[in-house]
Amino acid sequence: MPPRVDTETDPLLPSPAIDNQHVLNETKSDYEAAVARSKIAWRPILLINLLFVLNGLGYFVSVAPQTQLFENLICDAYYQSSTPQSLPTQTKPSRDPCKVPAVQESLAMIFGFQVFFDGIPGLLLAIPYGVAADKVGRKPVLLLSMAGQVFAAAWVLFVAWNNLSLRLVWLSSAFTLIGGGSTVTVAVCMMIVADSTSEEDRSRLFFVLQGSFVLMEIIGPPLGSILMANNVWAPLVLGLTFTALSTLVVVLVPETLPLRDQPVFCNPSTPTLPRSWSSPFETARVWAGHCKETLQSVLYDTKVAFLILAFLVADFGRQSLSLLLQYVSERYNWSIADASYLLSFRAGAQMVYFLFVLPAADSWLLHRACWPAKAKDFWLAKLSICLLTISFVAFAFAPRVWVIALGLLLYTLGTGFNTFARSLVSVFVEPIMIGTLYTMISVMDTLGSLSAGPFVAEAFKWGIHLGGVWHGLPYMLSFTFCGLGAILMHRIHLGGDIGVLTRGGWLPVSQDDAQIDA
Repeated sequence: MPPRVDTETDPLLPSPAIDNQHVLNETKSDYEAAVARSKIAWRPILLINLLFVLNGLGYFVSVAPQTQLFENLICDAYYQSSTPQSLPTQTKPSRDPCKVPAVQESLAMIFGFQVFFDGIPGLLLAIPYGVAADKVGRKPVLLLSMAGQVFAAAWVLFVAWNNLSLRLVWLSSAFTLIGGGSTVTVAVCMMIVADSTSEEDRSRLFFVLQGSFVLMEIIGPPLGSILMANNVWAPLVLGLTFTALSTLVVVLVPETLPLRDQPVFCNPSTPTLPRSWSSPFETARVWAGHCKETLQSVLYDTKVAFLILAFLVADFGRQSLSLLLQYVSERYNWSIADASYLLSFRAGAQMVYFLFVLPAADSWLLHRACWPAKAKDFWLAKLSICLLTISFVAFAFAPRVWVIALGLLLYTLGTGFNTFARSLVSVFVEPIMIGTLYTMISVMDTLGSLSAGPFVAEAFKWGIHLGGVWHGLPYMLSFTFCGLGAILMHRIHLGGDIGVLTRGGWLPVSQDDAQIDA
């Protein structure tokens, strides 16, 4: 659309729609100028970091209390039934009658299906919401996503408070149809950070966000345990409050679309979204066509397709970490309480890694070694996926628990893969496609986790049945999938995008050389 030119026939006062658009354009222009001057727009980044802190604290402070509450409700129902099953004969009776297999199996079923149902809205709606974030804006989509999660959390507490059937908590996933759930939340937060910073600083700020969330993983569980000593409901209400506060933070986040001289008007070749919602079928048809064309344009580049597939197989492999407590407890005869210290060890190592080690290495490669941002992200992503792959070898064949701890250190060193790969893939697409790209990555995360669950659980069963070295079968499976991710990463060649590394630094290659390399 060409720029509007005033004529003598125009009214003296613009229409409300034109006036609103003019104000919006002025606001975005001022915001773009601020970004251009500072290279980093700190206000949205700090607010997104605050959102991560509040939302993470709300989640982690509620994990143990919610598990305890559900166990109590299931246990009460079990022993109040007319014909409760007899307790299994044990040489050393359990001190807690709620630890009988029937109660624990029901509890595992509640949480297992909850994870499955929670993933469905993200899989179905992440791409449409990603397109909406590119067309309408980041802020409204993020606000919807957070609101849906608040309603979902409130529904869970409502079911438990009224002592209804715990299977009704599965309906909480329906509320995440509003905004797509955590899959969309993470994707849009990463979009806002990507919009608000330069290519050189992007991965370092991703580290800070991840480090903040890991810090809440260290603080939240002990805080929840202390509060639940007196009343199990206190940390649950506190967790819901933190989640609601994180939603209010979104109201303060400025809109970051478009930034960096992106045109406000739409490309005429892009399918336009319907202005009227009077025809649902027409609306669905246009949305489907727009999503299809956008996906095709994103996946046209082979490098982008390989990176997205690497996200899928890597997340599939990492799902086996959810069985670490059971694996260590069963294989090495450790108690669950003792094995849980390995999780605290991992969280502490990740916090140090994300907040100090990775940002320092990132800065050194950029400013001291003078590596281009693409080269830095590319090689660190390849190194990270290789470390992840090696860590699963340690888990699978560890003769002692200290080897498991060593494997956790290697795993921690490889957890930067998502950050480096996300930063790298961002430079291969147009800025107006960032929203769709990030939601595709979130879909890969969710799809990898959901599809891996049954495979990993079945591998764990077979490992126990076969015994011996086959105890580590889930981690052998993870090694295989992360190995596939490493192969995909090594199939990517940037060629002329980054130049050639010499003693004097990175030198650009000629266009002919770039074409030959491609």
